[in-house]
Amino acid sequence: MRKFHWIHEFVAPLTVVLFGLGIFFAWQIQSFSLGIVAFLSLYAFPLVLHRIQMFFTPIPLGATPISKGAFHPWLASHRIQKIYMLFPFLEAFLMLVPGLFSLWLRLWGSKVGENVYFAPSVRIHDRSLVHIGDNVIVGDETKLVSHIVTRVGASTRVICDPVVIHSHKLIGGYSILPAGAKIKDIKFLPSHSLCPVGSVDQYFSLSKFGMEKLQLQETVSFEQKSKISV
Repeated sequence: MRKFHWIHEFVAPLTVVLFGLGIFFAWQIQSFSLGIVAFLSLYAFPLVLHRIQMFFTPIPLGATPISKGAFHPWLASHRIQKIYMLFPFLEAFLMLVPGLFSLWLRLWGSKVGENVYFAPSVRIHDRSLVHIGDNVIVGDETKLVSHIVTRVGASTRVICDPVVIHSHKLIGGYSILPAGAKIKDIKFLPSHSLCPVGSVDQYFSLSKFGMEKLQLQETVSFEQKSKISV
């Protein structure tokens, strides 16, 4: 796996090529069943590769270095999932059938409870690093990103930690939940919220009103500090 880490770069284009060849031959021989197999390959091929990789080299949690040209489990996983970031409508199809998208995430390795509703435009960047309880609603354009890439001196590091949403929660649309963010005790996360990395029930507002309010608080705080210093 480590020796051939460069192969992950070609998973997305190879998946598209396999799909195209399948559709071509299905049209040539007039086989509807082969067309269905070709369509399912868009989901099965990356998923199977990911499960094989996770069996041999699981994604390490916490902060780990990414060396240039070296194999890293998270980076390989990210490249395998890239096709769904390039073509998000592929996962939108799964949301046509109730519960199918939750099953899809479970197949990748996530923990998803019962009666979870995902708005069609929800974006999940790390499909194996999401923990969601029962009776949860995740609003439009919400992003669950269970990793963050940072720079420490000359070293590039990635921090991986599951995004956790406990049961009976409502996640407002256009929110961002990064690595390690946990929604535990609050019932409702307002729309346009940004949770800090590794936080528990903490968030900032990304809406225009929220940003203006935050800037006002910072201005008042700065003025108070200035008065104190004088």
